[in-house]
Amino acid sequence: MMRPLIIVETAAIETMTFLSAQLYGEDGHLLDSLIYPWPEHIPPDIAVEAVRELAEAHRFETVELWTANVGIFAACLAMPGVGAAIKHPSDTASARRAIEDNSAVLIELYDIKPVSPDEPLLSLPPLPRWRAVIAGFIRIILKTIEGDGKYEI
Repeated sequence: MMRPLIIVETAAIETMTFLSAQLYGEDGHLLDSLIYPWPEHIPPDIAVEAVRELAEAHRFETVELWTANVGIFAACLAMPGVGAAIKHPSDTASARRAIEDNSAVLIELYDIKPVSPDEPLLSLPPLPRWRAVIAGFIRIILKTIEGDGKYEI
């Protein structure tokens, strides 16, 4: 028998981030799956508390937790009864996939507006003049190396 396992991961849909927690029983089968909205400013301790409540709802006193999120891992270290392990994102892909599989429902439920391809995700400050000058020199060097259009198809 193995300890119950909870896989916790965050994933974004358009402009909103979600937290997914999947509880696997001692036999390795999926028992429960939760998805919460996860704004950036919420501390990871809240995620760990939600995971602890999930385990207690199924009457598990101790659980093993896998996550690729360093903040959640650090918060788990202070929580008794949660054996945390930081894993590669490929090991926690099932929790991320739960968010992606339910993305249509989450978009409708939380009224998430799609990001316009015309508007940039983050606004960049204006390019400093010294960088523009260096970029110009690099373009000239690249043109020279590439043969100044002699080898184009």
